[in-house]
Amino acid sequence: MKKKMHLVLIVIILALFSTFTTHHVQANPSETLELEFFTVGGIEVTNLEDLEIDDPDMDLGAMLEVENFSEFGGIIIRTAPVFDIKNPYSKVNWDTFQQFKANLHTHTDYSDGTKPPHEIIDEYHANNYSILALTDHDTYNPEGPINYPWTALNSINNDWENRNPDELGMVAIQGLEISAGIHLGSHFNDFTGEASSDEDYVLSQIQERDGLAQFFHPGMYTYNNPNNMVEWYADKYIKHDCLVGMEVYNGRDIYPRDRELWDNVLMQTLPEKVIWAFANDDTHVGSIYIDFLFSWNMFILEELSLENVKEAYANGIFFACNRNTSRAPEPPVINKITLENDILSINGSGYDKIDWIADGSNIGRGETIELKDIKNNNMYVRGKLTKFDGLSRSRTLTQPFTFIEDKNAITKKVYLNGNEIAEDELKAQPIKANDELLVTLTCTATDSSRHYKLTTINIQGSEFVPGDVNGDGTIDVLDVTLAMRQALELIELNPEQKTAADVNKDGLVDVIDVVLIMRSALGLIDSFM
Repeated sequence: MKKKMHLVLIVIILALFSTFTTHHVQANPSETLELEFFTVGGIEVTNLEDLEIDDPDMDLGAMLEVENFSEFGGIIIRTAPVFDIKNPYSKVNWDTFQQFKANLHTHTDYSDGTKPPHEIIDEYHANNYSILALTDHDTYNPEGPINYPWTALNSINNDWENRNPDELGMVAIQGLEISAGIHLGSHFNDFTGEASSDEDYVLSQIQERDGLAQFFHPGMYTYNNPNNMVEWYADKYIKHDCLVGMEVYNGRDIYPRDRELWDNVLMQTLPEKVIWAFANDDTHVGSIYIDFLFSWNMFILEELSLENVKEAYANGIFFACNRNTSRAPEPPVINKITLENDILSINGSGYDKIDWIADGSNIGRGETIELKDIKNNNMYVRGKLTKFDGLSRSRTLTQPFTFIEDKNAITKKVYLNGNEIAEDELKAQPIKANDELLVTLTCTATDSSRHYKLTTINIQGSEFVPGDVNGDGTIDVLDVTLAMRQALELIELNPEQKTAADVNKDGLVDVIDVVLIMRSALGLIDSFM
């Protein structure tokens, strides 16, 4: 029966509450600051967001009456929330850097390719490639040398011709496809693979040699199902620093769901680790109709050098490009990417549309996207530019822009009545009853401020009268609220307040008292006797 009466009381209170509440000035939704918590005299007070006033000099703002306190405990705010945006292209000077075409997955007749290394090198050079890795399978020559450097190819096979990458204006990357287990592209190191099927061992050896690695054609092992092996792949990326990427385009896009797999794995590894998207030919035959000139990476470099290529490989400073047929147009070109004031923009050419993908879902289209709302609900966003020509299409992918929440973005300064009362740590300050407090909150992360106007109430001694629970001289919604919270055992009033709330003098503060106080506040009764 008591619970039923409590329910009736709550319904009545909710129905009448708007009659008593003071108008609140609503917070400006365009700003980023929000209150985290507020304590006074050890009492935590919440829901202060809508007491915000934009101009304390012009707008007196909303008043908050807080029950029974004598010390200012402190206010802590933070942005809602503050994110650092990891931009893989942040170091690029788009006016001076150049873009260089790269293939990092290439086979010759040293393993299962059909052409000798020098012919493959010549063909890529003739098609304006500046960066090339020959990555023959380790299982064909498990203990033999990698076909590198290009200047010593003839020492491996008398029928091969040497090539000098400097004379060709190219960067030659030492590489190998380690393929006894899940296939790995190993670059910038001399590990021969040893035909090992233990991926953790292989990656540890690449790491030991200061190499870098990516998984080749992962769809071959997931059976083109992007939900398979997600945890397995994520585990390898987290465990091994040298493993930085995934081949999301292989040749003519043999495994078209590898972008979905990439997204799924990213959502497992972020924010701890970003995975870069690579696009490679996986050349075997070397024919423009089979496996040549379909997928490549556009490295963005200040100048062409092995050192700069390795740095870009490790940090995602490149785009992944693909043509799905030999008739497809050239992939779209990205000329510039800007990130300013939470607006991400792509300046490109040769595209029909630009899509934005966040956490695996398409969330927008166009040259720009605002990140303010996206970063609150997603871990990353990436761009995709597409050019159509009938059934053929070409695509260029950016690397992910990832959102990392700054857990330390709290206020450094708190002001009380215009005076700074705390910096770095919050300390209690004495205040008087009935003080009007204009509290200005400043967040150093955004250099923005918020103003709150608060009124203190301190009920003392024997001045209580029946129904005036807070002792301010009037019986109103505040008294009803205090009595109701006591009746529901949500708070514990002090003895004087309980005396004032127990208007029927039965020794209890219960629903009957609350109804009587409410009727008095509404002017329906003149006394409680």
